Amino acid sequence: MNVEVRPATKAEQMYCYTQSDQIMGQTGCIGHLRADMGDSGEQFFHNWTSHCERLLTPEFDAEFNQVIRQLREEDGFLKSRAAVSAYCYRQIDSAIDLSSQDFAFRADTKDYSYLLRLNPQKGMYTVYCYCYQREFLDHHLKQAEKGIRFITSNYTELFRIPDGGKIRILREDGTHIDKVCRYIDDYHVEVGSGWDSLFHICQFAEHKDDGKLMVIDGGFSKAYHNETGIAGYTLVYHSRGFQLVQHEPFTSMEDAIKRGTDIKSTTQIVEMSNRRMLVADTDIGCELRKQIEDLKELLYAYRHGFIKESERKK
Repeated sequence: MNVEVRPATKAEQMYCYTQSDQIMGQTGCIGHLRADMGDSGEQFFHNWTSHCERLLTPEFDAEFNQVIRQLREEDGFLKSRAAVSAYCYRQIDSAIDLSSQDFAFRADTKDYSYLLRLNPQKGMYTVYCYCYQREFLDHHLKQAEKGIRFITSNYTELFRIPDGGKIRILREDGTHIDKVCRYIDDYHVEVGSGWDSLFHICQFAEHKDDGKLMVIDGGFSKAYHNETGIAGYTLVYHSRGFQLVQHEPFTSMEDAIKRGTDIKSTTQIVEMSNRRMLVADTDIGCELRKQIEDLKELLYAYRHGFIKESERKK
């Protein structure tokens, strides 16, 4: 059997992990194998987790077993932990994260794709192999290249961030939460994880129109700097309207000192309001108005004798 193996691209690396049910369904994820090579480094203790029983056909099962046997043969890189280590470090561009020693590879046959996450450290699972229907996976990857759209409530596109980029949502108390965004299709995005993570892109426009403050990260990850040429976006919503700020990547201390590249940014006005939003127009303003009305009623009751002033004890 002809099995083509190469380092996974940055986009493909994300599929070396368990995804949400939505993404696994769209990419045709059949299931994944997890294996440990034991104390000797030459054993192969493994288990299988299914993600779509419908795709777990006898044809796939036969091919998958053959692929694993082939990669476990005498000259295969899954023969032992030492072989895994040598194979990974010969192709250092396959590294997902050198600090954790995770490496990603893609193996293709005619009908299936196998995304392998390898870790040569003893005490860690050595192999994770996620199995996909090749046609489904390639179609999703191609669509995801378009990025994730962020729009206004009237469907005007503001900007896009890459699949796997982050958004930072600022809360009213000044704290924030960072969430990874995943591409679902042109009209849906997965924000974070959990049962409530799937959104229509209009929902973010509605959050914006409700006065929520969001900061959007369009590529702070260093892996995207070569693709985008920038270090991310910040979507600022203030009393005058919306501004989109594009940040420059940090190149070196010398550039930062001489040219100020670490603080250089380009601001584009996206939407400006004819009337400036005041504190009275915000959620806090509504609460303050309610408190003012309560105080007025209290003052009226006091002035008309409904509330008696208590005597101070001497």
